[in-house]
Amino acid sequence: SRHMSMELSEPLRRMLSMENASQGEKNAMQIRETVRKFQRHESDTGSPEAQIAVYTTRITVMQAHMKDHHKDNLTKKMLMQLVVNRRKMMKYLKRTNPDKYFETIEALGLRDVINLIPPKAFLPAKAAVDAELKLRRRQQMRENVKTGKSKKKRRM
Repeated sequence: SRHMSMELSEPLRRMLSMENASQGEKNAMQIRETVRKFQRHESDTGSPEAQIAVYTTRITVMQAHMKDHHKDNLTKKMLMQLVVNRRKMMKYLKRTNPDKYFETIEALGLRDVINLIPPKAFLPAKAAVDAELKLRRRQQMRENVKTGKSKKKRRM
């Protein structure tokens, strides 16, 4: 195959620059760049990390829009739906691959607010008691690790 390298003239380069792009084109470019950073392989756009990154980019763009157009209720509703979808995806990723989850939220500058233990109100009575015991054990283990106390080794 034949390859020609052509130099663009200055007026043509200015005309094709991103400065002249519409906001939609700029947003699409930003999303493509975000996907490139988080994709697992060249054609990956559906991995949870990539989807969370795209949701985050879209949320950021919509937040900027909402600052200027605070009465735009349709965008507000869409923004809330994006936040819900991102949260669901983050919950899935934390459940299936916690290491990737923490890498992703660190790279995106998000906080870890996903709690995988369901609220007591949604559990049957016995399961609520078990969940409470499990939570207490976890907290006790965390405190022991922080204070340097650990369980004594059992001798057999």
